[in-house]
Amino acid sequence: MTSPEPKHVEAVDSDHGGFEFAEMSSPSKRSATDSDFSRNPSTEQLQLQESEAASLAGSPAPRKERKLSGRTAQAAAKQSFPPGFATVESLEQWPTELLLRIFGKEQGDAGFHRRRRLEASLQHGLVLHTDFSGKGSVEQMLRMFDVAAKDCSERRVRLQDVWFRCFQANDIQKEALDALVDQSVESPEHVFKGLLETLPQSEQARIKSLRPEPRARKEQAEACHRAQLQYISASRKTLFAGSASNCIRHPGKCCPLYFPDPMGVDVQTPPLKVNFSGPMCSPFTSHGLQLGFADPSIESLNVWLAKMCESPMDLVFFENSDRFPWSLFVEAMSAETHWECHRCVFGAEELGLPVLRRRTYGVAINRKSLVWLGSEQPDVTQEFLSIFGRSPALDGDAYAGLDSLESIQETRAERRRGIYGSADDIALSALFTKAAQERFNKAASQYESRMKSGDAGAFIFDASQSENRSRINQLLPAATKTCMFVSLSKEHIFTQNEVDFSMGWPVLGTASCPQYAPVLPRSLSQQSHHMRRRLSGNGMCLQQVFAWFLFVQSHCARKQLLLQWVPPLLDECHYGCDLDKRQQKSGQKEDSAAPADQPAEPDALHRMQAAFRKAAEEKHGGHGDGEAVQNGPFD
Repeated sequence: MTSPEPKHVEAVDSDHGGFEFAEMSSPSKRSATDSDFSRNPSTEQLQLQESEAASLAGSPAPRKERKLSGRTAQAAAKQSFPPGFATVESLEQWPTELLLRIFGKEQGDAGFHRRRRLEASLQHGLVLHTDFSGKGSVEQMLRMFDVAAKDCSERRVRLQDVWFRCFQANDIQKEALDALVDQSVESPEHVFKGLLETLPQSEQARIKSLRPEPRARKEQAEACHRAQLQYISASRKTLFAGSASNCIRHPGKCCPLYFPDPMGVDVQTPPLKVNFSGPMCSPFTSHGLQLGFADPSIESLNVWLAKMCESPMDLVFFENSDRFPWSLFVEAMSAETHWECHRCVFGAEELGLPVLRRRTYGVAINRKSLVWLGSEQPDVTQEFLSIFGRSPALDGDAYAGLDSLESIQETRAERRRGIYGSADDIALSALFTKAAQERFNKAASQYESRMKSGDAGAFIFDASQSENRSRINQLLPAATKTCMFVSLSKEHIFTQNEVDFSMGWPVLGTASCPQYAPVLPRSLSQQSHHMRRRLSGNGMCLQQVFAWFLFVQSHCARKQLLLQWVPPLLDECHYGCDLDKRQQKSGQKEDSAAPADQPAEPDALHRMQAAFRKAAEEKHGGHGDGEAVQNGPFD
């Protein structure tokens, strides 16, 4: 049995969702995209020859080393993680908790260097673009990051007063568009209705003509969508030449799809242009029809891939099901040679949350403007989990009953379906439809026999799913548009506030949530329970998004800052203590001529700066030193 190290877990990762699915380890069930991870037949033949030779010699055959199966490897990896969120209060303060995991003092010099890189990357501002925007999950994550970064006392992250702006959003669902347009804080400046609608009319007609017939077989639909992708990729320079479209926020006007580079003195270091999108996962997730490339929503994915390849973004973040074929993203971005792609497959439970939500998080890095300083594939997941990996210390029942009594009663009352009497007096099983009652009865029988209950006795299932595809666990299942989570151990139907809270939204009136309440969009709290439930599956888990965002930003360096070093905003209180400890640790004596707020440059950055400066001197005959920016990037 191999050692349960994270790198061994990653070694059996595949394009169909990493190490969660044990059935994918069978060669007969793996697709062609998994060929890179298949066993070498010649190696197996050598092992067989060794076994036969050993048996003929009368000695025991050498033991063949087995790879951990999917779920076994996942469980073994989690056992090596320290416990994560242990109280409800820590669940409320998840932004601060994740900041300390990557920048905290226990990280030593590595945390210090990561923080320096992130501050340098964001000091000229960040301009956010989102497609498949949903209810604005990425925007909300950045708002909460802004609050936590400026309030974190242990290792405060220095940011400008106004360091990010939401430039563009895009979605096709009416409820999501209403939420994006009607936000009370930091609403996107431009909102578009669907990716296809942003293209010229003639090109829209051409792409629609390549759609499969409504009743086409799966193979025919796949062939049509692949031909569609081929056409869009080949025509991407024409499709996105105008880079403007009709905007919902500005009726009758053609607004830009991308943030234009500013003109002026500071053109050498423009704001960081970032796209963070979560294309529809229904073609690949186990909760959908699993049609793959035959799914109708593949059309929007095809347009998005071509748009990102042609875009002037510095970073393209990507979120989807853990079964998403990663090679599709890599091949699409490889049409332009300046993109470098990395991914990480992890679940919310691997951050220590009592939530099951295993996703693929990827990023395409523009090598024209950024340098990647992290690990190479497939070691990115190992490095990421070495920083953020935790095991759940709570079960899903930690969210049960956190909402107000009024909201809990309202949720039960919505399920009465004509039954008279108080919602509290009605039996839990009577609150469901006939089909849902069958699922409830099956889950109840399993709970009585304790077939799937957790260590603490938690037993949670999704009453919206078929009993043949039951979602039962001690942790809260992943939220979908039709989810209806029920805790038999607590006899509780989870309210929409509790589900949103598990995804990172500060929607509950708990002790510390008011810290983030001022940056919560008004539209989310004002939506009806039914509408918010429909938006649940159209969003991201903020904790996962935040962890991946911090990891990427702290492992990238801007080329402009390597050629011309521009220190982030510093002060003595912020870095003086860190500098003293670093010098004491290395036995160096502080130079009285050097200011206390200027710590030594990170070794990796120093080497890269020296290389870039040497190249610049050879090409231009010299270089200049930069100065710290004192004003906001958008002033």
